[in-house]
Amino acid sequence: MGRDLFSWAGWVALVGLVATVPVPAAACSCMEQPFESARAGAAAIFEARVTGVDVDGADRRVHLDVVQTWLAAEHEHVEVVTAATEAACGFSFEVGRSYLVYASAVEGTSYRVSLCSRTRRMEDADDDRALLGSGVVPVDIVDAPEDDAPAVRTPPTRAGCASCSVTHVGGGETAALGFVAIAIAIGRKRRR
Repeated sequence: MGRDLFSWAGWVALVGLVATVPVPAAACSCMEQPFESARAGAAAIFEARVTGVDVDGADRRVHLDVVQTWLAAEHEHVEVVTAATEAACGFSFEVGRSYLVYASAVEGTSYRVSLCSRTRRMEDADDDRALLGSGVVPVDIVDAPEDDAPAVRTPPTRAGCASCSVTHVGGGETAALGFVAIAIAIGRKRRR
């Protein structure tokens, strides 16, 4: 009996010892890239607003509306693929936020982004935007309808890009009426 107890206690101690041995954690490990190397190594650089995020197994698919592009993102709507977790170097995009995206590769019609890229929220990208200069606003050209009916064109509801606004300054009509009133007054004065 004493021998069985010792044998059982030995197994319990061995299992306890193995259970307390630290196991290395899998985590993303990278340093932020300097601007010049990030720009040189990027497959695409663009500013975009997140419209949706879908998790697809180990990947997160992020749907974006491109505001302006500096490299390769030539469409108004693009998809970015990143790992689903930050531990696997996935970049955490938030719906409704705008980002300056440095994509490291193109996969089919999607771009690949990681936590190790220089991708950042627009409010943290002022230095990058100053170095990049002006971007280009992408426009998707849509083919005309195949029937003989003329295409109906809807004017834009607002001017400018998605990240800026244009305010209409009124007063043009008032100034024109003022000139007409002055012209009438001058005309009446000459008649007298």
